[in-house]
Amino acid sequence: MSFTAPAGKVLYFHLLDEDFNEVQRMRSVVQLQPGEQRSCVGCHNARHATPLRHTGQALAKTVQTLTPPPWGAVPFDYERIVQPVLDANCVHCHDTKSESKFDLRGIRDTHRVPASYRSLITGGWVHYFDWHYGSRHFKAEPLSFGTSQSRLFKILGDKQHERVTLKSEELRVLKGWVDLNCPLWPDYRFRKDRSL
Repeated sequence: MSFTAPAGKVLYFHLLDEDFNEVQRMRSVVQLQPGEQRSCVGCHNARHATPLRHTGQALAKTVQTLTPPPWGAVPFDYERIVQPVLDANCVHCHDTKSESKFDLRGIRDTHRVPASYRSLITGGWVHYFDWHYGSRHFKAEPLSFGTSQSRLFKILGDKQHERVTLKSEELRVLKGWVDLNCPLWPDYRFRKDRSL
């Protein structure tokens, strides 16, 4: 596949199946300068081999324009993108007032983290790459991370949640969040500079 990418932006590559479930992720990012061309040749070839002198299949095809996801071509912001899905579909049962002690409300704690985010992460409901994984370097097999390993998507399909009907865009938001490695904030501002 050959596509035009925005310059100066972080690109994070995933291989997705037809239902937008992550099959494989690159686990590192790419940033391009204006006019720069990049391919997978080099990093994903044999390290001791000389590249062949021919145009790859992807470069021989028409350059495609990337289609933004349902939430738009913006930095991923948990509170703006994920929390509304939880508010519309989950909070009526997961608000600490019902039988479930699992809190999916957007109320922030003293560290400016929404209760829902903390519940999903610390409760082990989503599979993400924390700093422990960063210290290990290994070739990951397909389906090792993300949606396929997250308990959240298994429980959404169980009998207890059969009345929960997420729209395809809402499900894609949840999958996108997990497969982007569960980001909370859309930028790197210092936590104390964020409003409560």
